[in-house]
Amino acid sequence: MRLIHTINTAIGFKSQVYFDDNLSEYIVKFYDGKHHKQDSDYFTDSLEDAIETARVQIQIMRDDFTLMD
Repeated sequence: MRLIHTINTAIGFKSQVYFDDNLSEYIVKFYDGKHHKQDSDYFTDSLEDAIETARVQIQIMRDDFTLMD
């Protein structure tokens, strides 16, 4: 797998978009601090979908964290 795109937030949330050559699909992985949230991995054959999903989900995670404050 190769890393295609990364989104970081100042409060420690991160998403990374990878391309898996064997599966010919993009995988979005989400991290809370340094912990990979494996159950949240997202699979798609569209780069645009993968990047948009990574962006939107990080926004939701950040908003939820802010509401908890």
